[in-house]
Amino acid sequence: MSAHKDIQEKVYQELMEVVGKDGRARYDERDKIPYTFAVLMEAQRYASNAPFSGNRMYVSKLWFYIFALHIDLDNGFDSVAKMGSKNL
Repeated sequence: MSAHKDIQEKVYQELMEVVGKDGRARYDERDKIPYTFAVLMEAQRYASNAPFSGNRMYVSKLWFYIFALHIDLDNGFDSVAKMGSKNL
């Protein structure tokens, strides 16, 4: 949000109007702060805070090409996918 001061200001204003300076926003009150909630959801969609998925194991032989490199994966090969790449 630091790159988008207008969005930061709108979130701040909404929180000040609804929650107040000393209040705390609760998840079950998200319908009262729709702009802030939408910004949070977009931030999580754009840059996930969970960098990796769980382990995956290939159950059959798999091959694919990456930049003209032929890669063969045998049965039982264990891999971990970087979740940030899911948004590309």
